[in-house]
Amino acid sequence: MSVLLGHDGISSESLTSLTLAHLETHTRVTLALPASPQDLGVLRQGAWRTVHPTEKTKNGHEASYEIEQTSLEPLLFDGPDESLVAYVANHHWIAVDSALHIVLSGRYENGQLQLSLQATGPHMSQQPESHIGLRSTPAIESVLNPQLSNVTWQRIGAHGFSTTLSIPNIASQQVIDDILNRTMSFELTVGDQHVRTHTKFSGVKFIPQGSTVSWQWRYRKLPKLLKKVAYRFTRAFLPVQHNTYFFQSYLARALSDSPRALYEYVAAHDANARLVWSLNDINVPVLPNTTTVRPGSLAHYYYLARAKYVISNTGLADGFEKRPSQIHLQTWHGSPVKRVGRDKGLDDSQRKVRGAGETKKLTGFARRVSMWDYLIAANSLSAKAFSTAWRFGGEMLCMGYPRNDALLDAAWVAEKRATVRRELGIPNDHTVALWAPTWTDDARKVAGRRLFTLPIDLNDVAQTEKLTILVKLHYLVADSLDDSGLGIKFINVSDWDDVNDLFPASDVLISDFSGVIPDYALTNKPVIIYSPDFDKYMSTRGTYVDLETAGPGPVVRTQSELLERLANLDWQSEFTEQREAFAAIYREYETGHACESIIHRIVNGPAPQRGESRFN
Repeated sequence: MSVLLGHDGISSESLTSLTLAHLETHTRVTLALPASPQDLGVLRQGAWRTVHPTEKTKNGHEASYEIEQTSLEPLLFDGPDESLVAYVANHHWIAVDSALHIVLSGRYENGQLQLSLQATGPHMSQQPESHIGLRSTPAIESVLNPQLSNVTWQRIGAHGFSTTLSIPNIASQQVIDDILNRTMSFELTVGDQHVRTHTKFSGVKFIPQGSTVSWQWRYRKLPKLLKKVAYRFTRAFLPVQHNTYFFQSYLARALSDSPRALYEYVAAHDANARLVWSLNDINVPVLPNTTTVRPGSLAHYYYLARAKYVISNTGLADGFEKRPSQIHLQTWHGSPVKRVGRDKGLDDSQRKVRGAGETKKLTGFARRVSMWDYLIAANSLSAKAFSTAWRFGGEMLCMGYPRNDALLDAAWVAEKRATVRRELGIPNDHTVALWAPTWTDDARKVAGRRLFTLPIDLNDVAQTEKLTILVKLHYLVADSLDDSGLGIKFINVSDWDDVNDLFPASDVLISDFSGVIPDYALTNKPVIIYSPDFDKYMSTRGTYVDLETAGPGPVVRTQSELLERLANLDWQSEFTEQREAFAAIYREYETGHACESIIHRIVNGPAPQRGESRFN
């Protein structure tokens, strides 16, 4: 074999260097051989392919070296944020993963917090319980470390241990502030080795103070048949609650976007309103008079069937059937730049080519569209596009986007810029680029998950001066990017609930065809359209505005040009008129009072106008 991977690192009898290419980020790393475990700290999690720089395969691709693993245990080394392990996968690949995984769950009741921890890793297989020690991050060490030092570990499987600990006399607010839903760092001592990791408390497994029955009612998913029975029973026998609002955003992933803005407005102006949020994590902190429910739970279907106002920015739970007296407001999640629905050329002939699955999907979407009473549009371009793309026949609310009200509030913008940059640890003299690309229909899937391939070499980003890139991925691919980062040079903020919160903290937007571009235009900051496959995308899907001649900034197709543009933003003056003309199109109905206007219309206005909504 050409390359050997063992406890001493990576070596070769014939090679003096080895180039590795990361599967998802396009990062390339060249290691001088032999490479010790300390030399591997430049690698991040994911799969790395060996690259033969001078040879090609029959298909024209770069050839790979074969790798042999010379020890049974994976190679342990320290990454930038945690300890990692490397092992051989499929002869030409080195897989890098976390050396330690810690899963936490817990319950808080009557002033006592009970935590359960499970720690697993390849280096724990031969260790007795007495040789394992665990410490937590300094931020909460006063809460956890006294208990962690005296726990009793029990073995689970060949590579793991578990323990439980109780923390008495702790306030519920401290549980929320110091423990629940925050990232914590841990250091595990296994024999004479120290292994570092970080984890996020598993909020959906956390039972807060109160009745266990109440928590199960809001969290526990029902079997499929029972869902239908419970939902249909509620619809048939229980009346609609006329001051109840049901909110959902991005398939229950977060409390965010325009539904959140409307929720906060209602909470501030109607003290008697009953507010319900559909969330995968029911322990997200919420405002008073708010109930959180997990999709698929009994409470979820109960409130979905009884709420007078159902507000979402994407689809709702399967099986939802709007009652005649309910009002369904679809906010959508941005003004369209790329063509959507029927506007992207998905006619009947293409349905046949794409197969029955796509036809079924369209039929289901058409059914959901038919239940929208209102659809929000921030401009006439969006109103026209939504009408043609979805054959929407309900009432279009041309009143601006609720999520954009804050962007027109100078005090909010100034406060957000300071707090976000401080929270992310970004120096004041750094240029901050917010990178928010969309996802593509032909994105490759692995094990059912869409992959996002980062079209930039992070090694080059690491060498830039006074530049921070925040990457916010589309919610459909947000969990597909390694987030080990490069310190303050590259920060993955895909789990940040509202992308608009990041606008004030940034100095320039990098995007391709995403709906964040029209919203960002409200800031009057420069925009770079970066897409290596720009021409292909335009020929197969297209946009509503010609981005090359009428977009808010330059179209960039190569990484070198992108980094050159980011190094100096003086070029933005060349696009002033083009940027202002683009912004004028998309901010047409923006007033800063969208929340007020929309809530007044759906609550106090006449019955919604109904037309025909169909795809065919």
